[in-house]
Amino acid sequence: MATSESARKSFFKGLGGKTKNEGPTEMTFFDHIEELRWHIIRSLIVWLIAAILIFIYIDWIYDNIILAPANQNFFTYSALCDISHWLHLGDSLCMPAVVINFQVVQVNGTFTSALNIAMIGGIIIAFPYIFWEIWRFVKPGLYNNEQHGARGAVWFVTILFILGILFGYYIVTP
Repeated sequence: MATSESARKSFFKGLGGKTKNEGPTEMTFFDHIEELRWHIIRSLIVWLIAAILIFIYIDWIYDNIILAPANQNFFTYSALCDISHWLHLGDSLCMPAVVINFQVVQVNGTFTSALNIAMIGGIIIAFPYIFWEIWRFVKPGLYNNEQHGARGAVWFVTILFILGILFGYYIVTP
């Protein structure tokens, strides 16, 4: 009983990460592997929670996010049309109505599609935390001047990731 209790305590201690009072110590290769394992486990838990939430609300996400570019009132279409009129190009950048005919060709096609949307959406939502976990693993191995030079990297990468998602959604998708 004591073995399973201590294993449970070490599991929950690993989920919490390092405590603040732990100082820098020399770690063996297997200590590094153990530390990496906990960073990966915490990242997977956050990704799984995000994927489950997306899967629960898949109908709303599918109608309002995935299929939004197929709607004639999508923001990008009106913006491109306004730019076209502002540049005196007539209706050359105005988008016609998009007609989508859905056809399910596999028995589990709808479920598989919902699962894929949930998994990819979970990665998109959990990305800032996943990158932060990667940074928490890499940071102790850097020198002070390297840590100082990389200050704000998590925020910068997160902002660039979100801008890339928005660019792909609002510009490339239509």
